[in-house]
Amino acid sequence: MQSSYRSQNGIVRVVRGMSLLAVSVLASAALMTATAWAESPAIIVKVHQASGLVSPYFQLTASPAQSVTAGSLQVVNPTSRPVTVRVDPVDAITTNTLGSAYAQTGGAIHGPTTWLRLSRRIIVIPRHASKSVSVSLHIPAAATSGDYLGGVAVEALGQTSTAKVSRGIAIGETDRYAIGVEVKLPGPRAPMVKFSGATVSREPSGLVFHVNASNTGNVILTNVHGSVRVTAGRRVVAAATVAPGTFVSGTSISYPLAASREQPTPGASYRVRAVLRYAGGIARLDTRVVFSHAAAVKQQNYGGRKLPKSTPPWRWLALLLLALAMSIGVRQLLKRRRRPLNRAAGLTLLDRQLAPDGERPVSLVLISGNRRAAATIISTIHARLRRSDRVCDLRREGVLVICPQTSRPAANALRDDLKAQLARHPDLAGVPIGIAVATANKATTAQKLLGRVTAAGQRHQPATKVSPRRRPATAGQR
Repeated sequence: MQSSYRSQNGIVRVVRGMSLLAVSVLASAALMTATAWAESPAIIVKVHQASGLVSPYFQLTASPAQSVTAGSLQVVNPTSRPVTVRVDPVDAITTNTLGSAYAQTGGAIHGPTTWLRLSRRIIVIPRHASKSVSVSLHIPAAATSGDYLGGVAVEALGQTSTAKVSRGIAIGETDRYAIGVEVKLPGPRAPMVKFSGATVSREPSGLVFHVNASNTGNVILTNVHGSVRVTAGRRVVAAATVAPGTFVSGTSISYPLAASREQPTPGASYRVRAVLRYAGGIARLDTRVVFSHAAAVKQQNYGGRKLPKSTPPWRWLALLLLALAMSIGVRQLLKRRRRPLNRAAGLTLLDRQLAPDGERPVSLVLISGNRRAAATIISTIHARLRRSDRVCDLRREGVLVICPQTSRPAANALRDDLKAQLARHPDLAGVPIGIAVATANKATTAQKLLGRVTAAGQRHQPATKVSPRRRPATAGQR
């Protein structure tokens, strides 16, 4: 069913093709002419303002907490049969491409529309007769200064007619009048238009960008104009000039910009820039929108670009299990590398390092000290070692560090660093510690290199050991 509004608001530009209502504009001469039922509306509406001003819509000034009479609507029945007419208050809206119109009847009303008072809502008009409906407003005390617009819809009930067109499609059309009621409350004016963002969606006709804006001020703005531009990198996807139009105060729009040839993939990003100029200011928008997977599904369903083939769920599960196994393996390997080797394992590792095709040079760092402090020594030096270094617990001989690919100067530097690290540990205070270094040469075997560092460690071992805690003397020793 298609509805046509015949607007009698001189400041309002009415357009065709809205989502909420379809609007048809007639010349003023046609509004006053009665013709056949299927060719013209069943009624004619005339506006009589209380002020006596001749105008196709109501214009008045009021103050908060005041009741005022706007005037009356004369509804004429030019036909030869009685007509039942319904009169309803309706909200004023702004079309998405700028231009004011009115919402459908029967819905909820808001803002200044709730101020309207009609003397009757249903009237029966005899043939070739007319009846009047008075229109008044009750302004609430909380109302603030500004320009407000509401409307009165007048519809002849039972007037629907159908006309068959090609391919078996039937179109039903209903005619309604919409008479604007503009109220001005005294006080300062603050024109303001703000953008609230942008969206991108896939519709049957193609890709459509929507730029959202609101008239948050208290002025009904005319001659609002601007432009919208969408780019992807340096490529211009779509651009449009926003033609001058009306933006009703307290309303919002979602300006559409079509890009029918664009076939994006999920996740495609676009830059949206827009500007709206009006008397009193300029509103600007610069944002990004992303083409969602849900929109890509619609695009495919409408016969557009196919979705990229996704990886089966079992493959993701296999990859997850593989990553988990690798993580566990790495952790176990790190634990094994942190765990100190025994003497036999240390010699085996050292033999492998000293083989003709092994890593040379190899240095050994032996830390001699209290056997009970070995665990503390190992945990203390661990943070100072490289990943390739391995620690061996030689029990009585001390703690041995095997350093592959390490020259004597580098081993000496490591020795000094470990000595400083051990000296700072509170649990090792007073424990005698000696550090020796031995570096392999061409003729060195694992056993010989270990013997050399052990002998060097015995030479560096302090002659006396001082216990960190002195025992109290007994009575016999005093």
